[in-house]
Amino acid sequence: GGFGAARLDVTYHDPAAVALAKSILNRKDGTTLGKVLKGVRNSTLRKRNYVDGPANGVPMLGGKQIGQWRPSEVKYLSKALTRNLVNEVVEAGWTLVSCGGTLGRTLFVHRNLEGAAVSQHVMRLIPNTAKVWPGFVFAYLTSYWGQIQLMQRGYGSVIPELRDFQFNSIAIVTPADKGKRIHDLV
Repeated sequence: GGFGAARLDVTYHDPAAVALAKSILNRKDGTTLGKVLKGVRNSTLRKRNYVDGPANGVPMLGGKQIGQWRPSEVKYLSKALTRNLVNEVVEAGWTLVSCGGTLGRTLFVHRNLEGAAVSQHVMRLIPNTAKVWPGFVFAYLTSYWGQIQLMQRGYGSVIPELRDFQFNSIAIVTPADKGKRIHDLV
């Protein structure tokens, strides 16, 4: 493995998560997230300038809002004073996963959230649509099989964290239809 693959903490060696990954990877349709995603990105934004409303800003979501169908307490990031804002906004079809504090909250980016920015406590998973349907990635990571692997990768003693590279090794089953049936339900 690569950087971070050797771990000495007990949670990483969870027998159920290890057995699950081995079982999936031994299947003909088993692979890893790294092979079906275009990429995993985190925010590079650290300095934030907020404005009063959507006229001069874009919604800024954090890990707390990931679990909310209609996010509340939304702040607006300044369009004029934020460098590389285009790299901070999310697109429809991406899956957002909380990666700091409470791990594993997932949210599917639909039209309602497209163009919003997300904090460094939220990872963006960008699907490769030639290999998997976007809604399937979301559904899988929300499922028991995705959640147990996300929790397995968390590190830190007080505030658990996940890093971008940790998502690539998550074992996933890719259905013959590339997950279209599940995507349509999502």
